[in-house]
Amino acid sequence: MNSGKRKAGILGGTLNPIHYGHLLIAEQAYYRFELDYVLFMPSGNPPHKTEDVISAGIHRENMTKLAIADNPHFQYSDMELNREGFIYTSDTLRILCREHPDTEYYFILGADSLFSLEQWHEPEEVFKRCVIIAAGRPDSFQPEFQSEQDIFARIQYLKQKYHCRIHYMDSPLFEVSSSAIRTRISNGESVRYLIPPDVERYINEHELYNI
Repeated sequence: MNSGKRKAGILGGTLNPIHYGHLLIAEQAYYRFELDYVLFMPSGNPPHKTEDVISAGIHRENMTKLAIADNPHFQYSDMELNREGFIYTSDTLRILCREHPDTEYYFILGADSLFSLEQWHEPEEVFKRCVIIAAGRPDSFQPEFQSEQDIFARIQYLKQKYHCRIHYMDSPLFEVSSSAIRTRISNGESVRYLIPPDVERYINEHELYNI
């Protein structure tokens, strides 16, 4: 790649809600790979999610903006929320690379996602148009992928098949998910220290995730 290009990270997903785990791996990727900035990009209508588990886009947008407001190298992007129909990562990367040819993109995901990447829409386009940063640590993997050796073997397999660029990033991932946070909120349990205070206040003010 052209060393003169800007380097931008992308952290996507429903971000429903965004939590400290998202912020932590984005921050680590920023420093580890000397990125110029990281885009936080809530998904609009991902094909693998059902409508009843995704909060309205405006709420996810507002929560994301609140969560990253105090970090100058975090930026918000609404390009997936504003698109109609199913939203595919391959299309997002295709648009970004066309509109910003001076930028090299680093897509940040959990290391266990490496085992499902080939089921994504046009995986070859994803691998072609970005560098993959696979974040995780051995004791955070799913039961069927319990060692770093499994991750490294998967990385080598994908590299050989797609001639892609994948980096493993050992990261102190939070043992929590957005779905677990939604459950805690619906059960009236505390989510302090799991999400930023401004996000928690927003959720309470708008009575999100209450059943």
